[in-house]
Amino acid sequence: MSLIDTIKADLKKFFATNPVGQALEADAKIAWEELVNVAENDLKQIVEQMAEAALAVLASPAALSPQQIAAAAIAAGIDAAVKGFKAAGKDVTTQTLATLATTVANQVSAKAAVA
Repeated sequence: MSLIDTIKADLKKFFATNPVGQALEADAKIAWEELVNVAENDLKQIVEQMAEAALAVLASPAALSPQQIAAAAIAAGIDAAVKGFKAAGKDVTTQTLATLATTVANQVSAKAAVA
């Protein structure tokens, strides 16, 4: 078994047997069900707005700890998402907003670290 196969098997086991993994999977399923009802163009625009908001926080010169910066980037993403979904006329749960904002902020942060 390759390393990748081992990692995949371990992740499947984690999501199937661990309460944290099960909760993450449940949140992702709920988010998916809500987000598939949003027009693709609207969702793309919302994600771009979230990424811009998170990037603005990450690029700010504030003297914060990495945890504070991450939390601020996620909060900025949630704020942008709330505005974007309202503009699109869609109601999305707080959990889905948090899941989406965390994902976007993590991706922006990873790309900013590489750049």
